[in-house]
Amino acid sequence: MLEKNQDTSKLSSRVVLVMGVCGSGKSTIAKGLAEHYAGIFIEADEFHPAENVALMSEGIRLDDEKRWGWLQAVCEQAQLALAQDTTQTQTVFIACSALKQRYRAFMRQQLGDIVILHLAGSKALIHERMSQRKNHFMPSSLIDSQFADLEVPTEDEAPWYSLDISSTPEQLLSVATSAIANHVPTTR
Repeated sequence: MLEKNQDTSKLSSRVVLVMGVCGSGKSTIAKGLAEHYAGIFIEADEFHPAENVALMSEGIRLDDEKRWGWLQAVCEQAQLALAQDTTQTQTVFIACSALKQRYRAFMRQQLGDIVILHLAGSKALIHERMSQRKNHFMPSSLIDSQFADLEVPTEDEAPWYSLDISSTPEQLLSVATSAIANHVPTTR
């Protein structure tokens, strides 16, 4: 259920990126971790400009150019949240696809050290989840393009963990909580 990178004790961070393709459960896990750690939850989908949402709603895949402004907005929100935490004990949990290594590198340039939780699952499972999802702009027709863009984290992005999403959300949250326990400050 959990695959660790080579060096899991490399750093402590105030930013945890929960990444993966659409329908992998990023929002559920990031929000649950933020609640568990009394942290700050950022839903990256809320920072897409209307033009991006319209394109994706029509089943049009976003290119890199359309993603840079969105990623910048997500990072600015995280920077603001971190700056407002005068105790420097809160962690920001970002639910963001961040499918490509260059997107995650950009986020690191903006935010410093990041712990990555990659939510991984099969196309069949993602299709099943997407067919049950309501009121979201991302259509299941974009699943293939999400998998085509996905670049699994590598050792130079440590620390990162890959979590198998075939478990229940509760089980996945428990594993995620344990995985990052040594990387994030705690106020509990």
